[in-house]
Amino acid sequence: MLKRRIFKHIFIFSILLFSGKYHSQELVNIGIFYNSKISEVKILFQDNYSIQYEENGNLYQLKKNQIYLIKAINDSLVLFDNLNNQKIVSKKVYFYSPDIENAQLTIITNQFKKERIYKGHLVVTANNGNLKMINTLNLDDYVCGVVNAEVGKGRHPEFYKAQALLVRTYALSHLYKHLAEGFNLCDGVHCQVYYGICYSSVIADAVKQTQHQVIVDNDLNLIVAAFHSNSGGQTVNSEDIWGSKKDYLRSVIDTFSVGMPSYSWKKTIPLSEWKSYLKKNKYPIDDSEAFRHATHLIQTSRLTHLQYRSHKIPLKNIRDDLKLMSTFFNIHLNATNDSVIFYGRGFGHGVGLSQEGAMKMAKLGYTYEQIIRFYYQNVLLIDLRKLNFFKEE
Repeated sequence: MLKRRIFKHIFIFSILLFSGKYHSQELVNIGIFYNSKISEVKILFQDNYSIQYEENGNLYQLKKNQIYLIKAINDSLVLFDNLNNQKIVSKKVYFYSPDIENAQLTIITNQFKKERIYKGHLVVTANNGNLKMINTLNLDDYVCGVVNAEVGKGRHPEFYKAQALLVRTYALSHLYKHLAEGFNLCDGVHCQVYYGICYSSVIADAVKQTQHQVIVDNDLNLIVAAFHSNSGGQTVNSEDIWGSKKDYLRSVIDTFSVGMPSYSWKKTIPLSEWKSYLKKNKYPIDDSEAFRHATHLIQTSRLTHLQYRSHKIPLKNIRDDLKLMSTFFNIHLNATNDSVIFYGRGFGHGVGLSQEGAMKMAKLGYTYEQIIRFYYQNVLLIDLRKLNFFKEE
């Protein structure tokens, strides 16, 4: 029997109150400009939008192709028409279009040179002089925007399809990540990067062709849709990075990532800095054999620790602390200039799909299903429409 406890409420049904009626669709709420302190924005409405503000329940029609200015003053909002005529003062403002799939609005800020265009609705509130903005839109419009922001243009369609499945699966498994803040996901790397609409028809087609598809494990749980830039030739077991073992996130030899742009790297640091780091982590640098091991590390296959007898330092900690590109590195002592050189492979945590490896697979003729099953072991690609997860048990 399908585990509906996993899929129950997998979509959030965003309920917005307009004119005393509930408007419900399969939507996601995204906190936009989440990590930015913005006190005012200009908004251009390319389509028919209405506005509702908190002080009453009436909808007011906004003029198409006209710029509005909205400012945060303490915990209140002030909306200006034509950038100078004050229109309303409110605690919360809703910008709503009846055509959520096609309506677009443009947000212009002083902090960002490039304007951003969004589909769907927009809810704006103020907090201590800063704007809080929530974009409500259809799930796949969000997926398309994320793929566009995360990997850009010029990729193979099969790679875009694989990436769309990961983005959709991640979104659905993290719908409550920002629940306390009143939305599902933010637009930064804390969730998935999202800058608004997707500009690529190739990406849009890939999202459409994989519509409703997600990735699940053998128990029909949505997988942890982890990915990174380049595996360095071998991916990582999930427990080696995060401590939690997932049967589908197993280390695999990944020849597709070899020779790709982020495959190799090098970083040099002073030997004194490396000694100080080792000492800080209680590594026995006064033991000559231990010190030699720490300055002549070789990884032919991935290790999890820099270890000498009972003394060990997690490689993931070294990567984070020294800002290295990956944990897949060799260490070489350069005695002539008193430095240590890290010769590394790969970029990122190494768990799950290697984006550059997947790009290479797509160019070689592999389908998106084959790409997914190469990087995630014993998973299923399922169509949500075939499940009765919308029904209460």
